[in-house]
Amino acid sequence: FPKEIFLDLTSFCNHACIFCSNPRISNKKTMQHEMALRVIKEAFDCGTRDLGMYATGDSFMVKNLHDYVKYAKKDVGYEYLFITTNGALATAERVKPVLDAGLDSIKFSISAGKRETYKEIQGQDDFDKVISNLKWISTYRKESGLNFRIYVTMVYTHKTKSEVEILRDIVLPFIDEWDPHTLTNQCGNLPE
Repeated sequence: FPKEIFLDLTSFCNHACIFCSNPRISNKKTMQHEMALRVIKEAFDCGTRDLGMYATGDSFMVKNLHDYVKYAKKDVGYEYLFITTNGALATAERVKPVLDAGLDSIKFSISAGKRETYKEIQGQDDFDKVISNLKWISTYRKESGLNFRIYVTMVYTHKTKSEVEILRDIVLPFIDEWDPHTLTNQCGNLPE
């Protein structure tokens, strides 16, 4: 059984990134609470120790995300819990309970270094909000003494390649790891 799995708690996303398959998904759903708890426990019992709580949707679309993190970490015993988010909904009000519940890492997916391009690529005018949320999380980590990691990934295209260094300079003071990479198909075999 895999040591690491991704649990798609929801297929809803608040962004519509031009390179993502999510905007083309029909019949989006959020996993039923009982089913999520069952999968978390059964996967652990089969040997999974690392759990990603995202796949096609944004984790913060799940209102009780902190309950799942707490259950997986404290009740079940997962070693490593992580999420990737576009960061627009990772406000202090939403993210603090998730971090306090035991999340081990949070990765922001930011695919442009300028507000105008960000809006075009990610489908929402949330660049400033996302950077503000990222800064808050970094400050909260210092103040709380919690030991979680903060990452930023940038999927860049021919249109945003010139913004890689711009975004890096903006986010680097607040994160542990920076991961820019070219756009590939969903399986990673073919470039943009």
